[in-house]
Amino acid sequence: PIVAATFDQVSVVGVFTNLIAVPLSGPILILGLLGSLAGNIYPLLAYPLNACNGFLVTILIHTAKGASSLPFASVTTPGVTLLLVALFYAGCVPPIVAERVFSHERRSLWAALLLLWSALWLVLVAAGRI
Repeated sequence: PIVAATFDQVSVVGVFTNLIAVPLSGPILILGLLGSLAGNIYPLLAYPLNACNGFLVTILIHTAKGASSLPFASVTTPGVTLLLVALFYAGCVPPIVAERVFSHERRSLWAALLLLWSALWLVLVAAGRI
């Protein structure tokens, strides 16, 4: 909701792209750190590390560019206001509290209500009324 209100669009492919990007980011950070440390000791030591890192960064860049070029990569959300963002988070509080308070049998009911609240919130965003 905060991203939708700030940028008036939400990435649809971001979740799937992160399945590739997140595992790549760990080795990229480690190789970057090792490359900078090795480069401070003896610059020739950094070249193989930076070459490997460059390959991983290239994969990450191509993944991001490829995903963002898809026609359905993002959805515009011009109707999101600050009040709608506050309503969304306020609507999430009762099911979270209910999980800790109510028995296991009623949790599915509260999960369904949370899903219904999210759907209603999307309808309010589409209507742009609040």
